[in-house]
Amino acid sequence: MESAGRSSVSPIAQESTAGITGVSRSLGDLGGRTVTVRVPGPDPSHIYRMHVTVNTGSNGLPIEVFATYELPGIDGTHGLLNAMCRLASRLLQANVPAAVVARMMRGQADGWPPVWSGGQRVVSAADAIAGLLDPGAEE
Repeated sequence: MESAGRSSVSPIAQESTAGITGVSRSLGDLGGRTVTVRVPGPDPSHIYRMHVTVNTGSNGLPIEVFATYELPGIDGTHGLLNAMCRLASRLLQANVPAAVVARMMRGQADGWPPVWSGGQRVVSAADAIAGLLDPGAEE
């Protein structure tokens, strides 16, 4: 499942840039795509899915990330997922390259058996997001 579109600056994007040196308060028009990826979970017989949106700035580079589980959350981790996306978004908005942000997130396992999603081995939600931020990189 994938969709693409344009949106005006999100309220979270404006809020998340406040107080960060070197980041414009207005990110301009954003493009983006939302994909659904499989992620590991506590029950290997169940398919867990996460919806991830990566918005890009006018230069085509990732500028913010949002993610949510298809279910209400896996063992109450929805808040952690939200925090991880907000931190990644702030790094991107502070001009940290997406490849660097992805490198920090890639391979962070949460102890559940890995799954395959879109031909990629995924060991956690962070790992799945890293794969979307920097799709060509290897673990």
